[in-house]
Amino acid sequence: MTNITRQLRQIEKKTPPFLRNVQRPDLTHGHIDPRFRPPARQITTGLNPYSGPWTDAERFHLLKRCLFGVSIEDLRHFQSMNMEQMIDTLLQTNPNPTPPINDYNDDDFKDPEIPYGQTWINSNYGFILNLPQNIQAEIFVRRFYSFKFWWIRQILHSPRTIHEKLTFFWHNHFAVQLSNILVGILGYQYYMTLRNHALGHFPTLVRAVTLDPAMLIYLNGAENVKDQPDENYARELQELFTIGKGPDSGYTEHDVRQAARILTGWTLNLDNRGKIISTFVPTNHDTGDKQFSAFYNHQRIAGQWDGARELDALIEMLTTHPTSARFLCRELYRFFVFPVITEETEQLVIQPLAELYRHEGYQIRPVLRALLSSEHFFDPLNRGAMVKNPLEHLMSLWRGANLAFPTDSTIAERAAWSQLLYYGGIITGLEIGDPPSVAGWPAYYLAPQYDLTWITTSTVKNRTFVTDYLMFVGLEDSNGNTAIYADWLAFTQSLTDAEDPNALIQQASQLFLGQPLTDDQHQSLKKILLSGQKNDNYWTAAWLHYLQNPDDPAARQIVLNRLIPFFRTLLHMAEAYLC
Repeated sequence: MTNITRQLRQIEKKTPPFLRNVQRPDLTHGHIDPRFRPPARQITTGLNPYSGPWTDAERFHLLKRCLFGVSIEDLRHFQSMNMEQMIDTLLQTNPNPTPPINDYNDDDFKDPEIPYGQTWINSNYGFILNLPQNIQAEIFVRRFYSFKFWWIRQILHSPRTIHEKLTFFWHNHFAVQLSNILVGILGYQYYMTLRNHALGHFPTLVRAVTLDPAMLIYLNGAENVKDQPDENYARELQELFTIGKGPDSGYTEHDVRQAARILTGWTLNLDNRGKIISTFVPTNHDTGDKQFSAFYNHQRIAGQWDGARELDALIEMLTTHPTSARFLCRELYRFFVFPVITEETEQLVIQPLAELYRHEGYQIRPVLRALLSSEHFFDPLNRGAMVKNPLEHLMSLWRGANLAFPTDSTIAERAAWSQLLYYGGIITGLEIGDPPSVAGWPAYYLAPQYDLTWITTSTVKNRTFVTDYLMFVGLEDSNGNTAIYADWLAFTQSLTDAEDPNALIQQASQLFLGQPLTDDQHQSLKKILLSGQKNDNYWTAAWLHYLQNPDDPAARQIVLNRLIPFFRTLLHMAEAYLC
């Protein structure tokens, strides 16, 4: 097994040409616009079910927090539902996705094992093919990025549920830097581990992540043996994954050492198809008793040859501890509601939510249902109060403008477009599959900035670039023709009463902005639609004339000359960064 781990780590980590000149933005320095953080919050709302107005404003708020972007059709899908029906729908699990395929063969390289268009997830990794190392390295790199681009497509095409957003939440929580492993199948298995347990039983998820091959490699669990115990995973298991390091966390260095002893013996091996799997080697396991500190009520876990039983006892001790419940509820709160937790929030939301979580048997779905349906979630203070992460920003543009891969696009084109969107995430601060550390992205833990760390001089400039490129230039197909672009005429036609400039502005701003427009902002945007005139009919007449004469180039150009600067101005507003 150690041999396999060494092989993985010695694989040449070649960077594809399209990433060689990418500058990763600095997420900890730069000017932060004070408009992104509202003034002091006086929280008075708690977990009581929300009973206020149920309008598009509430629906948009819920959808923006649960999905990677919202379209007009998404909103209309839910418009006939009440809050309970909508949340029940959002908390459904998605069907298993079609796995990634060989979409990387080109004139310079052909995968010697997997035919073009076929999935590589059951591959034997090239280990038993006796291939030269440079060919093995090429296979590893190409499949690794094939997986990453596939993950981008899962987000692009995700159904109207929280499942994909929650999978990303767990990716940040159980952070693995997959480029340190560089094996596509292990990335895929890690993704599926998070996805399969995303809405279920948290202790079961912790166990699955603990034995996931990617995690066993990343935090050295596969090298943890009784004669040389490695404390890396045992430490992060408590500090980052189950207990946290807040004021109510009291585990000790002794507890870390005892947990490391329990985790000895778990390693990696190849099954009969050459697939990397986790396995337990009894002779590498410390069979002595493990005694924990007063923080864990001096619990003793008896040593035995069966490492699975000791592992289960450890996970039960950690995940059922009251501190773990509060820690997990804080993590969910920071991701879905607001990053800063005050004393009032702790008392009114976190503590009762933790009690519910324990009462519901450590299940995630009931916690999310209670949180998302609470008066606190719909409190005006929590609406439009968070900076979108780079993926949310990118996908809200994609989904909001009804962009899609053409139905006749080729495998190579879909891979190339996914690659560009992946690149867009990188230059704005988020590389899917590769958080900056085991702690995840600073936006979810670094006080007091939290989500404001997404906003720096470089990331703002790059978000503007990505917005303009995607929405006003478009993506080309393999023949150099623009194949994916924001069709602002079709988009405007999809709105209700688009001939009324006020209705158009209201719907577009609800869709793309995190906060309502002020009167001055509304009037400024309307001036663009009216070409500086004061009578609303200047837009109404132009739009209706176009609808009656869609093949008239002059009528088309008149409305485009107003719509394009209107949407460009709207999407460059600071409020477009909020959700």
